[in-house]
Amino acid sequence: MRSFCRPLQVETPVFPAGAKAARILARFSSTNHQAAVLIRDTPTGWLWGWWTDDTSRLSLRPLDSKHRNVGRIWLEDAEGKPCMIADGKIPETVLRDVEVIIAEERPRVEDAWVRHMLRRNWLSVAFVPGGSLSVVCYEGTSMERQAIHGIPWGGLVGDRLPESDDFEIDRDSADLILRAIGQSRVRVPLRLLVFRGP
Repeated sequence: MRSFCRPLQVETPVFPAGAKAARILARFSSTNHQAAVLIRDTPTGWLWGWWTDDTSRLSLRPLDSKHRNVGRIWLEDAEGKPCMIADGKIPETVLRDVEVIIAEERPRVEDAWVRHMLRRNWLSVAFVPGGSLSVVCYEGTSMERQAIHGIPWGGLVGDRLPESDDFEIDRDSADLILRAIGQSRVRVPLRLLVFRGP
Protein backbone atom coordinates (compact mmCIF):
# COMPACT_ATOMS: atom_id res chain seq x y z
CA MET A 1 0.00 0.00 0.00
CA ARG A 2 1.36 3.44 -0.95
CA SER A 3 0.58 6.74 0.67
CA PHE A 4 1.75 10.28 0.11
CA CYS A 5 2.96 13.18 2.26
CA ARG A 6 2.37 11.80 5.69
CA PRO A 7 4.69 13.31 8.31
CA LEU A 8 7.16 11.06 10.07
CA GLN A 9 8.46 12.06 13.50
CA VAL A 10 11.81 10.49 14.33
CA GLU A 11 12.37 9.66 17.97
CA THR A 12 15.82 10.16 19.50
CA PRO A 13 17.05 6.91 21.04
CA VAL A 14 17.92 6.89 24.76
CA PHE A 15 21.41 5.67 25.69
CA PRO A 16 23.27 5.37 28.99
CA ALA A 17 24.85 8.65 30.11
CA GLY A 18 28.48 9.14 29.16
CA ALA A 19 28.42 7.10 25.98
CA LYS A 20 30.31 9.15 23.39
CA ALA A 21 28.64 7.43 20.43
CA ALA A 22 25.25 8.09 21.98
CA ARG A 23 25.94 11.82 22.28
CA ILE A 24 27.04 12.00 18.65
CA LEU A 25 24.02 10.01 17.48
CA ALA A 26 21.66 12.19 19.50
CA ARG A 27 23.12 15.32 17.91
CA PHE A 28 22.39 14.01 14.41
CA SER A 29 18.99 12.45 15.12
CA SER A 30 17.15 15.12 17.10
CA THR A 31 13.41 14.86 17.68
CA ASN A 32 12.99 18.02 15.59
CA HIS A 33 13.77 15.99 12.48
CA GLN A 34 10.59 15.63 10.44
CA ALA A 35 10.08 13.97 7.12
CA ALA A 36 7.58 13.92 4.31
CA VAL A 37 6.91 10.27 3.55
CA LEU A 38 5.65 9.98 -0.01
CA ILE A 39 5.93 6.30 -0.84
CA ARG A 40 5.45 3.47 1.67
CA ASP A 41 6.31 -0.19 1.26
CA THR A 42 8.05 -0.02 -2.11
CA PRO A 43 9.39 -2.60 -1.65
CA THR A 44 7.95 -3.88 1.61
CA GLY A 45 9.54 -2.18 4.59
CA TRP A 46 10.95 0.82 2.69
CA LEU A 47 9.72 4.39 3.29
CA TRP A 48 10.65 7.00 0.66
CA GLY A 49 10.55 10.77 0.97
CA TRP A 50 12.71 13.62 2.24
CA TRP A 51 13.64 15.31 5.47
CA THR A 52 11.85 18.64 5.77
CA ASP A 53 15.13 20.39 6.56
CA ASP A 54 16.93 18.91 3.54
CA THR A 55 18.64 21.55 1.42
CA SER A 56 19.02 19.70 -1.84
CA ARG A 57 17.07 19.53 -5.07
CA LEU A 58 14.26 16.99 -5.55
CA SER A 59 15.29 13.52 -4.46
CA LEU A 60 13.81 10.63 -2.55
CA ARG A 61 15.71 8.83 0.14
CA PRO A 62 14.88 5.90 2.37
CA LEU A 63 13.54 7.22 5.68
CA ASP A 64 13.00 3.99 7.59
CA SER A 65 15.70 3.23 10.16
CA LYS A 66 16.88 0.02 8.47
CA HIS A 67 17.62 1.65 5.09
CA ARG A 68 18.18 5.28 6.04
CA ASN A 69 21.82 5.60 4.97
CA VAL A 70 21.69 3.50 1.79
CA GLY A 71 21.56 6.47 -0.59
CA ARG A 72 19.06 8.56 -2.51
CA ILE A 73 17.39 8.79 -5.90
CA TRP A 74 17.69 12.15 -7.65
CA LEU A 75 14.53 13.13 -9.52
CA GLU A 76 15.80 16.54 -10.70
CA ASP A 77 19.14 17.43 -12.25
CA ALA A 78 21.02 20.69 -11.62
CA GLU A 79 19.14 22.44 -14.45
CA GLY A 80 15.73 21.41 -13.12
CA LYS A 81 15.08 18.69 -15.67
CA PRO A 82 13.37 15.49 -14.56
CA CYS A 83 15.72 12.54 -14.15
CA MET A 84 16.09 9.38 -12.09
CA ILE A 85 19.66 8.87 -10.92
CA ALA A 86 20.54 6.56 -8.05
CA ASP A 87 23.26 7.66 -5.66
CA GLY A 88 24.64 5.31 -3.05
CA LYS A 89 24.17 1.58 -2.54
CA ILE A 90 20.48 1.09 -3.25
CA PRO A 91 19.96 -2.49 -4.50
CA GLU A 92 18.96 -2.89 -8.18
CA THR A 93 15.78 -4.76 -7.28
CA VAL A 94 14.69 -1.87 -5.05
CA LEU A 95 15.52 0.66 -7.79
CA ARG A 96 13.35 -1.21 -10.28
CA ASP A 97 10.39 -1.18 -7.86
CA VAL A 98 10.81 2.53 -7.12
CA GLU A 99 11.22 3.35 -10.82
CA VAL A 100 7.80 1.84 -11.56
CA ILE A 101 6.15 3.89 -8.79
CA ILE A 102 7.91 7.09 -9.84
CA ALA A 103 6.73 6.58 -13.43
CA GLU A 104 3.14 6.38 -12.11
CA GLU A 105 3.32 8.99 -9.38
CA ARG A 106 5.86 11.61 -10.56
CA PRO A 107 3.28 14.45 -10.80
CA ARG A 108 2.20 13.84 -7.17
CA VAL A 109 5.82 13.71 -5.99
CA GLU A 110 6.70 16.89 -7.91
CA ASP A 111 3.59 18.70 -6.59
CA ALA A 112 4.57 17.72 -3.03
CA TRP A 113 8.12 19.01 -3.62
CA VAL A 114 6.78 22.32 -5.01
CA ARG A 115 4.66 22.74 -1.87
CA HIS A 116 7.83 22.02 0.16
CA MET A 117 9.69 24.67 -1.87
CA LEU A 118 6.91 27.19 -1.22
CA ARG A 119 7.00 26.47 2.54
CA ARG A 120 10.79 26.95 2.53
CA ASN A 121 10.43 30.19 0.48
CA TRP A 122 12.58 28.62 -2.23
CA LEU A 123 10.15 29.45 -5.03
CA SER A 124 8.98 32.82 -6.27
CA VAL A 125 7.04 33.89 -9.33
CA ALA A 126 7.15 37.48 -10.52
CA PHE A 127 5.51 39.37 -13.34
CA VAL A 128 7.89 40.68 -16.01
CA PRO A 129 6.66 43.76 -17.92
CA GLY A 130 5.48 42.63 -21.31
CA GLY A 131 3.70 39.58 -19.97
CA SER A 132 6.27 36.93 -19.08
CA LEU A 133 6.67 35.33 -15.67
CA SER A 134 10.00 34.96 -13.90
CA VAL A 135 10.24 31.76 -11.87
CA VAL A 136 13.08 31.59 -9.36
CA CYS A 137 13.72 28.13 -7.90
CA TYR A 138 15.76 27.45 -4.75
CA GLU A 139 15.88 31.16 -4.03
CA GLY A 140 18.63 32.08 -1.61
CA THR A 141 20.48 28.76 -1.92
CA SER A 142 23.57 27.72 -3.88
CA MET A 143 21.23 25.97 -6.35
CA GLU A 144 19.25 29.12 -7.23
CA ARG A 145 18.12 29.27 -10.84
CA GLN A 146 15.77 31.49 -12.81
CA ALA A 147 13.66 30.88 -15.89
CA ILE A 148 11.45 33.24 -17.85
CA HIS A 149 8.20 31.73 -19.12
CA GLY A 150 6.09 33.35 -21.80
CA ILE A 151 2.37 33.18 -21.09
CA PRO A 152 -0.19 33.31 -23.93
CA TRP A 153 -2.12 36.18 -22.31
CA GLY A 154 -4.05 37.16 -25.44
CA GLY A 155 -6.67 34.49 -24.95
CA LEU A 156 -6.84 35.21 -21.21
CA VAL A 157 -7.06 38.99 -20.84
CA GLY A 158 -8.37 40.02 -24.24
CA ASP A 159 -7.13 43.24 -25.81
CA ARG A 160 -5.62 44.77 -22.69
CA LEU A 161 -2.02 44.32 -21.55
CA PRO A 162 -1.47 41.76 -18.77
CA GLU A 163 -0.80 43.10 -15.27
CA SER A 164 0.86 41.73 -12.17
CA ASP A 165 -2.60 41.17 -10.63
CA ASP A 166 -3.44 38.69 -13.40
CA PHE A 167 -1.82 35.77 -11.55
CA GLU A 168 -1.54 34.34 -8.05
CA ILE A 169 -0.07 31.27 -6.37
CA ASP A 170 -2.24 28.70 -4.60
CA ARG A 171 0.23 27.40 -2.01
CA ASP A 172 -2.03 24.51 -0.97
CA SER A 173 -2.45 23.01 -4.43
CA ALA A 174 0.91 24.27 -5.79
CA ASP A 175 -0.90 25.87 -8.74
CA LEU A 176 -0.32 29.07 -10.65
CA ILE A 177 -3.71 30.72 -11.13
CA LEU A 178 -4.10 32.96 -14.17
CA ARG A 179 -7.05 35.33 -14.21
CA ALA A 180 -8.95 35.25 -17.48
CA ILE A 181 -11.64 37.44 -19.02
CA GLY A 182 -14.60 37.73 -16.68
CA GLN A 183 -14.29 35.81 -13.44
CA SER A 184 -12.83 32.60 -14.82
CA ARG A 185 -9.41 31.34 -13.79
CA VAL A 186 -6.95 28.99 -15.39
CA ARG A 187 -4.97 26.72 -13.05
CA VAL A 188 -1.51 25.58 -14.11
CA PRO A 189 0.48 23.19 -11.89
CA LEU A 190 3.65 25.02 -10.83
CA ARG A 191 5.60 21.81 -11.37
CA LEU A 192 5.27 22.45 -15.11
CA LEU A 193 7.29 25.66 -14.65
CA VAL A 194 9.72 24.28 -12.06
CA PHE A 195 10.65 20.96 -13.67
CA ARG A 196 11.41 21.67 -17.30
CA GLY A 197 11.36 18.59 -19.51
CA PRO A 198 14.18 17.63 -21.84
